[in-house]
Amino acid sequence: MKAHLVRALEAGEWAWWNPWIRNGLPFFANPEVGALYPFTLLFLAGDLPWAANWSVILHFLLLGSGVFAWQREEGRSPEAAVLASFAIAWGGTALSLSNLWNVLQSFAWAGWAWWCWVRWIDSGSRRWLGVTALVFVLQFLGGEPFVVALTALLALPIGWLRGGGARRSVGGLTVVAALSVATAALQLVPTAELFWFSERRIGLAAAEALRWSLHPIEAIGHVWPRTLTGPDGLFDMRAHLGPSVPWILTPYVGAIVAMLAAVGAGYRTGARSWFWLGVGTAGLVLALGRYNPLYVGVTEPALGTTLFRYPEKWLLLTAVAVPVLAARGLDSVRESAVARRRAIAVAAAYAVLAGLVAALLGPDLVERVASGWGTDHPAATEPARVVTAGRRATAHVLVALGIGGGILLWGRRRWRRGATWAVIAVAAVDLAVANVDAVPLAPSSLYGRTPEIVRRLPEEVGRTARVRTTPLDPEERLVRIPGTSITTQHVVFRDLLAPNLGMVFGVLHQGGNEAFRPGRVTVQKNILRAISPEERIAFLRLFGTRYLYRTGSPLPGLEPIGEPILGGRIFEVRDALPRAYLVRRTVVEPDSIALINRLLDEPDPGAVAYVREGPALDGPAGRVEHGIRWIAESNSRVTLEVDTAEPAFLVLTDSDYPGWRVIVDGRRRPLRSANWFFRGVELGPGIHTVEFAYRPRWIVPAATVSAVGLAVLLVTIAWGGGRSAGSARRDEASGDAGGA
Repeated sequence: MKAHLVRALEAGEWAWWNPWIRNGLPFFANPEVGALYPFTLLFLAGDLPWAANWSVILHFLLLGSGVFAWQREEGRSPEAAVLASFAIAWGGTALSLSNLWNVLQSFAWAGWAWWCWVRWIDSGSRRWLGVTALVFVLQFLGGEPFVVALTALLALPIGWLRGGGARRSVGGLTVVAALSVATAALQLVPTAELFWFSERRIGLAAAEALRWSLHPIEAIGHVWPRTLTGPDGLFDMRAHLGPSVPWILTPYVGAIVAMLAAVGAGYRTGARSWFWLGVGTAGLVLALGRYNPLYVGVTEPALGTTLFRYPEKWLLLTAVAVPVLAARGLDSVRESAVARRRAIAVAAAYAVLAGLVAALLGPDLVERVASGWGTDHPAATEPARVVTAGRRATAHVLVALGIGGGILLWGRRRWRRGATWAVIAVAAVDLAVANVDAVPLAPSSLYGRTPEIVRRLPEEVGRTARVRTTPLDPEERLVRIPGTSITTQHVVFRDLLAPNLGMVFGVLHQGGNEAFRPGRVTVQKNILRAISPEERIAFLRLFGTRYLYRTGSPLPGLEPIGEPILGGRIFEVRDALPRAYLVRRTVVEPDSIALINRLLDEPDPGAVAYVREGPALDGPAGRVEHGIRWIAESNSRVTLEVDTAEPAFLVLTDSDYPGWRVIVDGRRRPLRSANWFFRGVELGPGIHTVEFAYRPRWIVPAATVSAVGLAVLLVTIAWGGGRSAGSARRDEASGDAGGA
């Protein structure tokens, strides 16, 4: 996505649309793109690998520094704030986000949002309310609305516990939300429209919404590090004892951090301790998703309104709560001999539990646990590897606890400053050594090399011929490589032209991965499941798929091209419709299911075009083979010269979506929905210049609202030094009673 955005900007255009995947999709509207996000400027300053590396590094620095500032504002010592910043930024959950840029970009601002929020609670200054709103805008532009909602959700109790009270906290957050929404309208309005036309509006299916739930056996990964490097030195999940590759590759919080968090949760308990203990527990319970009967019982009836998917995202709550409690625990250990004794006791109990797990873990137990996940699961086929990884994790934990416990014993009577920094150093090394493998690195040169399948395709493939490398059969996987590491599979998938790589290498791809998938994508999947293999080939012809990579058996209507490649063949689809073609007959068919059935029954799917509403064109059935010349194309514009001797209907097999308009010979004409999925326009006899152009609807009003919102925001920050209406200085007694 970043590469596509940069190439568009370098070509002097704004990437409103992405023509390269799924017959075209909105691009700017997708929040994951981060088109307006300031850090995207990095990708204009250097090559892609350089910008990608520095973007990730700077966001981890942003995350850690924000947590440090917030914890200092909450009254933690500098040492405890350093521990919290390391524990969050180097924790397994955050490092796992290095593979999920939009989530990392939004999560990196969370600490700064809470810091600004607490400053407003304390001072009542409108300036800090404005700065808080600005940080929320940056969070949203980062690309993950779920994280924005989570940050706001936690801000309410943080403000209340700080002494702001429930009413004032709700009022302040309402003002922040209004300022943020107005300022972000330029991105928010197209995103809302994209959501409206996506499958999320009608509700995600249960399998999609609850996918990537935390299996109960995987929860142990919070206190036992995972081994994520295989014998070949590449990122590898074959030693992972779980039913599938998790969304959060490792949630490991660190042995020392977990020990201090236990002390912080149980020492001088108050409202704040109970709150963060509840947040951490809630994160684990909610992350269980489909393995939690209560979660399923509450969410399944409401799946028709489900906005968020992947329950493992809730682990972000635990990733924040545990370090916050650990910071409280470190301060208590520094100040109290009782707390130090409790820390030693927790470390001893943790070590004993680790030893018991190592003693019980054996190949037979692993095989029994994994037996229900299929015989091809690595845990069932290579149980010795799982056992070795488990014992290595136990040894890691015991070493960390041994060193940390030794420091606690040394300073149990008189705690010194050096001992504090020694504990922090042990915790940092523990996290760094255990979690560095959570970053699934691959050589940057990989993404500059043309995929193998592109080199094998005919030279004509480009902006006019579509390719499909995603499975033709709904149950078929692209390629099976049992016993290989994830990185190795990524390399192979890339050589097969992974669906979204088309936008980088200039190939129109029939597939594509998209967070806000149009509702029609779900319809297409359902159609493929319901029809025969022969009808699937007709479906491909209808969609203009000229070339297909397939690993399954040959089907009628496919011509093999060249030699086998990576376990499959490239086929040419006979009689595939061109990207643009002319017909002389249109039929009005408002019913989409009937329309698809009639198209599949047509011997030549390009003989007739079906439109949703009249008027119809009453000419002879049959496709006009010639008469179209491509003049120019950009990401959001297609210009054709069309020569027809009689009235005809031009079909462009690109996705129909609100915001597209058509101009014929300099005059705007009605844009028609053709064959349900595509765009078309009726033409009279003669030579015409036809231009299809896209711009999101309501983008000008949205830009106006954003300009006004930004102006109000900047004025509030610059001249909002006074106290908010109705605000009062924080009630110190209330703050103390809240568990200071």
